[in-house]
Amino acid sequence: MPYADSIYLTIVHTEADKADSYFPRLSDEWHVTNKVNKSSDVNNNYDLSYITYEKKLNPL
Repeated sequence: MPYADSIYLTIVHTEADKADSYFPRLSDEWHVTNKVNKSSDVNNNYDLSYITYEKKLNPL
């Protein structure tokens, strides 16, 4: 992802039997800067994770 500096990823914790697309694995140039886990509730049937990744800066 050469044009992105941040990734805001939502993971829905469930199994999708007929899924045909997946988010690519991130290289070591990315690191997690925030992670929030949310349990299922009356509005959401599944547990969720909200993860923020930032691209590591190259030292000059």
